Amino acid sequence: MGDLFKEKLISVQPTMKNRFIKVFFVMLTILLFFFGVMVHPAFLLAGFAMILLDIWLIPRQSVEYEYSYVNGVLDIDKIYSKQTRKKGASYELSKAEVIAPVQSDHLSDFRNVKVVDYTSGAPEDERNAWAFVITENQERRKVLFSPTEDMLQDMRMRAPSRFYTV
Repeated sequence: MGDLFKEKLISVQPTMKNRFIKVFFVMLTILLFFFGVMVHPAFLLAGFAMILLDIWLIPRQSVEYEYSYVNGVLDIDKIYSKQTRKKGASYELSKAEVIAPVQSDHLSDFRNVKVVDYTSGAPEDERNAWAFVITENQERRKVLFSPTEDMLQDMRMRAPSRFYTV
């Protein structure tokens, strides 16, 4: 009756590091084949090995996060190149210490906590991002994410004493 199921897909903006990795590994593969033809055939074997590494590594540079929110439980999966899904994390928000916007003063006590970022990295997403602090396996984490309005309303209803809007 009061069940809520919401999903949201977040495309992560490619960073300079992602672009560098793609270009570097492709250029290295080309160079190995060039040296294999011009210098020594052993470089050809290394070039074929690099192709396998490229096939595995380059698609992992394109990431999307899928949020699945069901009755206070937030599941976050990673999707690589819109093909491969990897189970990310699952957070029971009833165990969260604080749920607030990223710029909120209520998060200032948690500056030295490990941060896990599930936002897109885009400037407009950073301004609208939210965070919650949760303890898992004796480790405190601040999780950044971009919820929908329906998710926020449900979180406010389930944990009003830990939910802050400013």
